[in-house]
Amino acid sequence: MEQETKSPVIDWKANYDVVVLGFGGAGATAARFAADNGAKVLIVDVAPYGHEGGNTRYSAQLLGTGTDYDKLKEYYHGLTHPMDLPEDMVETYVRGMCNMREYVKKYLGVEPVSFINDFSKIPKEYRAEVAQEYPELKGHEAHDYTLVHNGWFDAALWKLLRQKILDRKDKIDVWYEARASHLIQDPVSKVIKGVQIEKLGQKINVLARRGVILTTGGFENNKEMIQNYLAAPKLVPLGTIYNKGDGISMAQEVGAKMWHMYNYESLGLLHGLSFDTPEGERSKLVLGWPELNHGSVFMVVDDGRRYFKEAGPNRHGHIFDHGIWRVPRSHEKPYIIFDQKQYETIEAGQIPYDKFNEKLIKADTLEELAKKTGVDANGLKEQVEMFNRFVEIRLRMLSLLRINI
Repeated sequence: MEQETKSPVIDWKANYDVVVLGFGGAGATAARFAADNGAKVLIVDVAPYGHEGGNTRYSAQLLGTGTDYDKLKEYYHGLTHPMDLPEDMVETYVRGMCNMREYVKKYLGVEPVSFINDFSKIPKEYRAEVAQEYPELKGHEAHDYTLVHNGWFDAALWKLLRQKILDRKDKIDVWYEARASHLIQDPVSKVIKGVQIEKLGQKINVLARRGVILTTGGFENNKEMIQNYLAAPKLVPLGTIYNKGDGISMAQEVGAKMWHMYNYESLGLLHGLSFDTPEGERSKLVLGWPELNHGSVFMVVDDGRRYFKEAGPNRHGHIFDHGIWRVPRSHEKPYIIFDQKQYETIEAGQIPYDKFNEKLIKADTLEELAKKTGVDANGLKEQVEMFNRFVEIRLRMLSLLRINI
């Protein structure tokens, strides 16, 4: 006789209508609207007070915006090609983007700013280049960004979203330094009934009568997940240091299916790199530094050889690779190599990274440099010889052009 499965008795220590896991932009938005629809809400975040906000807190504060539904939909199909994406997901995303300015005005209470038409922090001729990152795709002209004021990289959007939570403190509680560890699922109905939260050394079972919302961000601070999903030894975060893939693990426990786990974007030097930073710390975002991709300078990796065109364009870490824009494979030992003359050029310019000289490794010979960096000496020697040979060829060509003129 088959034994009847019964739902276990849970010792609930707290109860709410809705529990939101993660106090970033998505979590703040979800909690705000749940409260406005009569729910008593709990927001849980693993970060301490003053460090919550996820990557919304550290981002450029740009909201993707559409100016034409059909064109933007075509653009997003182009962005995801050749991967499959459910049509209802594309439609929901694009519809929301086309409604973004109305949303900002109605729900955030500010006059929306068009990045392409109104933003004054960068010259107008560059704004479309930033907002319409893939101009070769059909429909790109329908993409813009919205800002909540004429500024960026200043957490202005995050501050507005956080204030909406503070304005509803009678309906929304916030727990800081509280880590959600398990979703509590009824074994019979499979309904998510609540969540287990670790706070002050205790495990607290919290009932969520009307649902648990996962807005816990990515896994950029979880080395195991980075190695499993991205085939990279490690990443250095430019945003929050608290995204460790907790929501992914919890969702998997209750049967969620993962998708597109290999995909990520980066920002920074060359194709989206940042300087090596101790684990558990944020890196400094450095966007433009022309002395590192022009002149007697190139980048090598473990075998001592180059792997991309340093002066070429990148699109949030993606570089052109045989017809497709891809994030290049990560390497253990990426180094920017330059000579004394290039160093003097760098030093004479504006250095946007205050620890630049601390990161330098100097050697009198290529063999010594290879030994100090750990890259392959033969590969580095061949790469320098090849670099110098092409410089000579270029100089000869320029000389011939001058003679012909």
